[in-house]
Amino acid sequence: MRILIATAFLDSHKILEYYYDNGAADFQKLQRLHFAELYARAPYKPDHFIISERQAFFEGKNSLGTSLTGALEALADMLYFRGRQLYVKTDRFDEWQGAILSASPLLVIAFRIYLASSKDPLLNAVELIRMHLNRTCLPSVYEPHLENVCQKPGLTECHMHLNGTVEPDIVWQDALQQPVKFYRYLRDSFRKSEVEEQYLQLGRIEPQDLYRLLQIAVKLRDCLIGVLVGRHGFDECSSREKLMENPLRYASTVHPMNIIAPELKLNPIQYEALFLLRAFSYLDKDHDVRFAARLHYYLLISSFFQKLLVQQKRQVGFDQFQKITLNQLREHTEKQYSARFQQLQGMHGNHLAILEGRFAPKDSRQKLEWLMMAIKKGYKTEGEKPFELKLVPHFLKEKDVRKPKEILTFRDLGLRLKNIRRSEVLLDALRRGASDAARFAQQYIVGFDAAANELHASPEVFAPVFRKLAFMGYANFTYHAGEDFVHLLSGMRAVYEAVEFLEMMPGNRIGHATVLGIEPKLWFKRIGKSIHIKKGEWLDNLIFTYQFCSDDGGLSHICRKLEQPIFKYFSEVYQTSEFLPVQTLIEAWLSRKYDPFIALKWREPGVFDSFARQELEKFRSTSPKAQDIYRKYHSRDTIRESNKLIQIASEELVLHDELRLIQCRMIEFLNKKQIAIEMPPSSNVRISHYKSYDEHHMLRWLGLTHPDDPKPVIVPGSDDTGIFMTNLRNEYAHIQRVLESKTDKDKADKLIADLVRNSNVYSFKRL
Repeated sequence: MRILIATAFLDSHKILEYYYDNGAADFQKLQRLHFAELYARAPYKPDHFIISERQAFFEGKNSLGTSLTGALEALADMLYFRGRQLYVKTDRFDEWQGAILSASPLLVIAFRIYLASSKDPLLNAVELIRMHLNRTCLPSVYEPHLENVCQKPGLTECHMHLNGTVEPDIVWQDALQQPVKFYRYLRDSFRKSEVEEQYLQLGRIEPQDLYRLLQIAVKLRDCLIGVLVGRHGFDECSSREKLMENPLRYASTVHPMNIIAPELKLNPIQYEALFLLRAFSYLDKDHDVRFAARLHYYLLISSFFQKLLVQQKRQVGFDQFQKITLNQLREHTEKQYSARFQQLQGMHGNHLAILEGRFAPKDSRQKLEWLMMAIKKGYKTEGEKPFELKLVPHFLKEKDVRKPKEILTFRDLGLRLKNIRRSEVLLDALRRGASDAARFAQQYIVGFDAAANELHASPEVFAPVFRKLAFMGYANFTYHAGEDFVHLLSGMRAVYEAVEFLEMMPGNRIGHATVLGIEPKLWFKRIGKSIHIKKGEWLDNLIFTYQFCSDDGGLSHICRKLEQPIFKYFSEVYQTSEFLPVQTLIEAWLSRKYDPFIALKWREPGVFDSFARQELEKFRSTSPKAQDIYRKYHSRDTIRESNKLIQIASEELVLHDELRLIQCRMIEFLNKKQIAIEMPPSSNVRISHYKSYDEHHMLRWLGLTHPDDPKPVIVPGSDDTGIFMTNLRNEYAHIQRVLESKTDKDKADKLIADLVRNSNVYSFKRL
C-alpha cells in the first residue's frame, strides 16, 4: 500500500486535471484529490482503511513539500548503493517494475542520489549522476551469477523491436527542448480513434491538451530553475493565466541547466537529474509552498506523458499496446539510433553480446536505404562496437478494413500487396545493388519476422512471401503468434498455422506463444465463463483441433465431440447443405497457405517465376472439393457469415484439462521440429492476463510446476524496451527472481545458463 500511496501522489491524474483547470490548489484540496485517486485504484478497500493507511504514510508530513519528499523516499527505498553503484533491491524488483510504469525512474534515482550525497559529504552527487545516467534510467539488481553471465559471454537479444525502444525520460527531454518539432509528429496522431481512446482511459485531458501541458512544463521548469539560481521569482508562473501566456519563449534546444552549468558537459537526462537534486535541496531548506506546488505540477505532467508511452498494469492485451505505438510520441526521438544503442547496453556496464534488432521494411528502395543508413550511422558511432548487431525486418499485420460487400477479390488484398511490395524492396537491396545502404543490409539483415496485432491478420497472409523467401535460399524465420487471442484454441491454431503455413525449419522461432504456457484455469478465471467469437474463427478452431487431435491417441476422444459442431458451423458459414468429410475441410483449411493471386487465377505465373508455378501446381494437387471450399472461403458471402459473432462458453466442447493436453502436444510439436519460443517476460505480463511475474508461464515451461510437462526451447527477449520499461538484463533478473522463489539457487543458476546458451544457439546466423 505504501508504494501505491506514493505513486498515486506523484502521478495522480485527478490532481493534474485540477492544476490544469485552476493553476493551483490548497493542501487540503490536494489531500482530498489524493484520497479519491487511491479509492479509484483500490476500489475494494473501505474508506477507513485508505484513510488510516494514508495518515500513517504521511505522518509528520504536513505540507506539500514534505509530502512530495515522503512519496519519493518510499520509492527510493527500493534502491540501494553497493559501493558506488546503484541497484534495485532484489526482493523488491517486481514492486519496482510496477512503480516505474508511471513514476519516472530518473526522478527516483535523482532522489536516491540526493539522499546519499546529503548524508555522506564524500559522495559527489554530480559524479554519481554522470556514472549512472550516462545511457539509461533503468537500474538492475545485483546478483553475482547474473553479473558474471552479463560480462562473459554477455547476453544475446533475440526479440527486440528497434522502434518502441527509447525510455520515456529521454523522450520527455526531447519534447521539452523542441516542442514545436515534437508537436508536428503529435498532431498526426489526433485523427486516430485508438489514440483518443488512450487519452480517455486516463481522464479528461484530450490529445490537443498535451501540447499545452508541454508548454506549461517548459515554463514551470524555467521558473523553478530561476528560483534555484536566484534570477527571478514566480511571477511568470504565479497563476493559470500566467502559465498559459507566451509559454514557448522559454523553450530552447538545450536543457536550461546546461546554460547554468555548461562546464559540467552532461547529457539532457543528467542535467534533468541535477535540476531535480537542487530542487530537493531547496525544498528541504526553504519549505517554499509555491516552489513545491510548481514542482508537483511539473512532475505530474511528466508522469502523464510517461503513461502515454508505457503500458500500464491495467492495460491488458495487444490493442492497449498498439495504442502506444500509434500516438507518435516517440517518432521525433526515434529518428536517430545512436542513443538507442547506448541505452540498450544498460546502466551497469554493457550486458549485450548480440542484438537482433527488428524493424519494419519499407515500400520503396529509397526509404529502405534511408533507414539502413540511419541505423548504420547510429551503430558505427559506437566506435568499439560493444555488441554484434543483427537486423530482422518484421512485416506488419494489418486489418482488412473493407466491408464484405466491397470485397471483389479475396481476403486481405491490401496487406498481401504490401507484403509483396516490401519483400521485393528487401530482396532488391539484399540481392542487387552496390550502394552503402545495400551493402549494410546485405551484411546485417539475418532473418525475417511478422509482427503486430495477430487478431488483424493470420499466418496465411504472410505464408506466400515467407515461403518464397525460403524458396530463394533464406532460412532464418520467426513469427509472432499465440501472443493475444480470443480463445486458447485461436492462439494455438495461430502457432500451428505459423509453423505449417510458413513451412518453418529447424532453428526457426515463434515469438511469444503465450497461449502454450498460460494455465487454462487461470485464463478461464480472468476471461470469464463465456466469450463472443467470430463464427468463422470458431469453425476454424474446431477444424484445427480435430486435425491436431486425430493423430494422437491421448486426444482422439476430443474429435468425437467436434464432428457435429463442425458440420453445423460449416453449413452456416459456407451456406451449404452439402455433407463433406471432415478430412476435406481440413485439406481446404491447410490449403490457405497458397497464394490466392495464383490459386484464384488473378495472376498467371511468369515463365521465370518458378515459385509461382510451383505454388499453382501444389494447389492443383489438392482435391476439387478442397479447392472449391478455398474459393468460397475468399468470397464476400462467406466472409460476411464468418464475421458474425456467436457466444460460446469458455470451455465450449474442449475442457480445461483437454486444452492443457493440447498445449503440451503443441510444445512437443515445436520441439520435434526444433523450433524455439521467444519469451519476453515483461511484455507477456503486460499483454497477457497475468497480474505479476510470479504468475508467468516460465515456471511451467522450465519444469518447476509440472515436471512431467514437455519443456520448449526458450530464448528470452525484451520486446519493446521503452514501452515495457525494461532491458534484456532486467528480463533475466525477473526470470532469476521468479526461479529462486520456486527452486534452489544452484538450479536457478543452471536454468539461467541454459537460457543464455539457447539464445546463442538459436540466434540467427548471417545469411
